[in-house]
Amino acid sequence: MNYTFLSLITIYIVGLAFFLNGFLLTRRVILQNSIGTIPSTVPIEFKHVIFIVIDALRYDFIKPTNNSIENNYQKQMPFIQELLTNQPQQSILLKLLADPPTTTLQRLKALTTGTLPTFIDISYNFIGYEIEEDNLLNQLNNSIYQRNISLLGDDTWLALYPNIPFKHLHVYPSFDVHDLDTVDNGILEHLWQVIDNTTHQNDEISFLIAHFLGAIIVVIDMVHYILK
Repeated sequence: MNYTFLSLITIYIVGLAFFLNGFLLTRRVILQNSIGTIPSTVPIEFKHVIFIVIDALRYDFIKPTNNSIENNYQKQMPFIQELLTNQPQQSILLKLLADPPTTTLQRLKALTTGTLPTFIDISYNFIGYEIEEDNLLNQLNNSIYQRNISLLGDDTWLALYPNIPFKHLHVYPSFDVHDLDTVDNGILEHLWQVIDNTTHQNDEISFLIAHFLGAIIVVIDMVHYILK
C-alpha cells in the first residue's frame, strides 16, 4: 500500500473540509427588528440626507495626493481634498477593505444591515431577494422621525426593499444596459428636481439615495457645488 498516496489524500480531504467550513459559511438571520430605539427627545441634527453610492469607486480615485506624477484616475474629486482641509470637523476619508463577495447586492446588504455577507450569497446578485432582517431603510421608514425616502439609479434596491414606499422613484436596470452611462444620466435628469422638491419643504425630513454605476464620477463635484 502506498502510504504516501494515502497521506496526500488525507491531507487533501482535511484541507477541503477546512476550506468549505471557513469559506462557505452558513449565515444566520435574526428577524427581530429594533423598535423605539430612538427616543422622541433626541432632536434631528440633519433634516435632509443624500446618500450617494458609486459602484467600483476605488480608494485611490479620490485619495488626496501630492505626487508630481499623476495618473488619469487620480484627483477626480478635488472637492474632497477641499472638505478635508477646510472642514476637518465635518469630513473624514476612510479606506474600506471589503471581504468577498464584492458584488452590488451583497455590498448594499452589508451597508444597510451592518452584517457581513457570505461568499455563497454571490449567487443572488442577479436574482435579488427581500431583506427581512433589521436594516437602515426600515428604521428610517418606521421610526418616530419618519423620513420620506427617495431612490434614484440602480434598481437592485427594489429587489432588496420592495415594501419601502419611495416618495420619488427613478430606477434603471443595472445589468440590461447597452452602454455605461444610461443609469447615471437618468439620475442626473431627475436628481436636481428631487433635491429641490425635498429641501424646499421645511416640515419634511428626507433621505435620498442616488446609486451611480460610476461612469460619471464628476457628478459628485456638481452635487457638492450646488448644495454649498
